[in-house]
Amino acid sequence: MGFAMSRMWHFMFGSRKYKTLVLGLNNAGKTSILYALQLGKLVPTQPTLGSNCEELTWGNVSFIAWDLGGQELLRHSWSLFYSNTDAVIFVVDSADPGTFPLVATEMHRALSHPDLANACVLVFANKQDLTTAVAPVDVAKALGLDRLTARHWTILGCSAASQEGLRVGLAWIADHVKA
Repeated sequence: MGFAMSRMWHFMFGSRKYKTLVLGLNNAGKTSILYALQLGKLVPTQPTLGSNCEELTWGNVSFIAWDLGGQELLRHSWSLFYSNTDAVIFVVDSADPGTFPLVATEMHRALSHPDLANACVLVFANKQDLTTAVAPVDVAKALGLDRLTARHWTILGCSAASQEGLRVGLAWIADHVKA
C-alpha cells in the first residue's frame, strides 16, 4: 500500500529537487551551515576553494544546495551557477559589521542577475552566539534588504555552531519554493 501511495504521490506532484545557492563572503559560515543542516552537527571545515554540493531534505521537499566559495576571486564565478535557481541562502557574519558594506554590494549584485529574479532569498545573520553579533534587524538595515521589493525574502539570526535558527530557515525556504 505504501509503495502504491508513493508512486501516486510522485505521479501527481513529481519529485522535484529545488536548486539552492549558499552565498556569502569568505568565513561567514556557509559550509558550516550546509553541513549542520545535512548532518545535524557541527563539523570542522576548510575555506571552500570552489564549491560543495549536497542534498538537503525538509519534510517532503528536497534541495540540491550549492555552497560557493566566498573569496574575492571566486565571487566572479558565482553567476555560472545562477541558472534555474529556486532559492538563495545568503550567509552574513553578523559579528563582523565592518564587512556589511561589501556584503551588501555583493548580495545586491548577485540578486540583480536575471537568472535569480524568481528565487526566494533567506539571509542568515550567522554567529548570533557571539557577544559581538549585530541583531538581525540591524543587519537587514545595513544590507539594504528593504530594497528587495520584488521577491520573497527574510532574514533570520542563526548560529552554525549551536544550529539555532537553521531548521527554521530551511522550513521558510521549503514554504516559499513551493509557493
